[in-house]
Amino acid sequence: MSIASAIAFALASLLQLAATKGRSDHLNMRPGLLFSLLKHGGWLGGIGLDILAIAFQIAALAFGKVAIVQAILSLGLVVSISCAPYFGFNRPSSLTSWLSLAAGCGVGIYILLQPTQSKDSYRMPIVVIVAVLAGLLAVLPHFLMKEASRHQRALALSIVASILVGLASVLERILGLRVVALGLFKGALAPNTLVLIALGLEALLITQSAFQLGEIQVVLPVIAIGEPIASFVFARLLLSERLWASGVGGVIGFLAIVGSLASVYALGSHGMKELGGLGPIAGEDAEGI
Repeated sequence: MSIASAIAFALASLLQLAATKGRSDHLNMRPGLLFSLLKHGGWLGGIGLDILAIAFQIAALAFGKVAIVQAILSLGLVVSISCAPYFGFNRPSSLTSWLSLAAGCGVGIYILLQPTQSKDSYRMPIVVIVAVLAGLLAVLPHFLMKEASRHQRALALSIVASILVGLASVLERILGLRVVALGLFKGALAPNTLVLIALGLEALLITQSAFQLGEIQVVLPVIAIGEPIASFVFARLLLSERLWASGVGGVIGFLAIVGSLASVYALGSHGMKELGGLGPIAGEDAEGI
């Protein structure tokens, strides 16, 4: 399920990146950006893949720890670069392939050394409060960085989007556990589900705004490593998940996941430069609506 989710998320990112380029800056961080993208078939295809990926992710999180699922999802960038030539990009080099292999090996070692844990421990009110506060604070960079460069704004939005998506993974874990225990309807009817939907929509707008402003080699690497890091932190704080074992195994697991995320970042920065940038979409109205 995690692998299927990673593939779907990766393909969705490529479609959405292509669609957001060429949109007017005045739409950035406004709902109008999403409405303008509704006219683009590729973007709608990306949203469809996102929905499919989220369904796979929730299913995976219902039976697996956040740390394991999100570690696997971090390899989505490997899928993006591997599939990029089919979307009109250049073919990646052998260095990119080696970085992909290093990232995959790091995640594999981390998963193998994961400690066992009987169940998560969380308090729903605290989780909901943290999610609501995060959602409110997420809009601050947009207002505080209006005079900043496009690069700086894209970087800030990428970081914020990563934090929101990482937090959303905790809510998805809770949703998955509730659905397994109580059934689909009873499990989904909870305040955290509404917060998850709201957080997801906000993360969607912020992510698309980052895609619109930033270079592909900046935005994707930051999101690719930011999401798992944020999810690890929130899983530890809100679910009391053990992120690595004790002793030597824990040290090796920690080094493995750090090495994997470093490889993912290098992969994004180097690989995306090789693939080439994305320009405005032919035939699209740059002003949107």
